[in-house]
Amino acid sequence: DQWMAALDMRDFHSLEELRGSLHAFVQRYNQSPHSSLHGLSPQDRFFSEPEQIRRLSEEDITQNFLLEIERRVSADSVIVIDQIEYEVDYRFARQRIRLRYSPDMKEI
Repeated sequence: DQWMAALDMRDFHSLEELRGSLHAFVQRYNQSPHSSLHGLSPQDRFFSEPEQIRRLSEEDITQNFLLEIERRVSADSVIVIDQIEYEVDYRFARQRIRLRYSPDMKEI
């Protein structure tokens, strides 16, 4: 909210400039001391207990960042995602189903 409230969209001429502004804000925020963290910055607090940092496997990361949508399966067992038709198991015909897929569409 702080970043958005301070924005004047007329100052940005591209999405890249807007992203740069957000990146700079997040950097400043994470490196600034916070009273709620007893004077530590969020970055310092995060790294103060490295044993608490849980690393995710590549597979977990991939699974957690799948996109999710809901679609109705047609009578002939077809769904449409981004104007592309995909066949699904006939048992799902005429049902609403929830799908998870990778943004590059390599896996549905």
